[in-house]
Amino acid sequence: MIRKIAAAALTLAAQDALAQSSTSGSYAWVTGITLFLAAALFMLVAWLIRRGTSTMLPQSQIRLLAAHSLGPRERIVAVHAFGRAFLVGHTPSQINLLCELDEDEVADLPQQPVMGDFAARISTLLRKDGK
Repeated sequence: MIRKIAAAALTLAAQDALAQSSTSGSYAWVTGITLFLAAALFMLVAWLIRRGTSTMLPQSQIRLLAAHSLGPRERIVAVHAFGRAFLVGHTPSQINLLCELDEDEVADLPQQPVMGDFAARISTLLRKDGK
């Protein structure tokens, strides 16, 4: 899609250059070069976004260990933050600390962040699209 947009911009620049009279020919070249540079910049930005910015971000000190939904908008979440583990209740209007967990209690939990079904599906679709 990005290539189509860039090709359309270049085609418009070429048509604009042909439509100009000989007195304004220098402006046509400036316009064409400007459009070409704008299309190249657009393609570079799109490539950088597609490549992903998660590798550039620093590692967070807060990890989501587990989550369980209690209702449409209420959850219990196990969080590991700054070397300590907490069990937290989460609603749309507040977050409550339920208890602090011991290290042996969280040893069985996965060390990777938990993704919900929607996040997992989007992640797999993005990986497939990027191939």
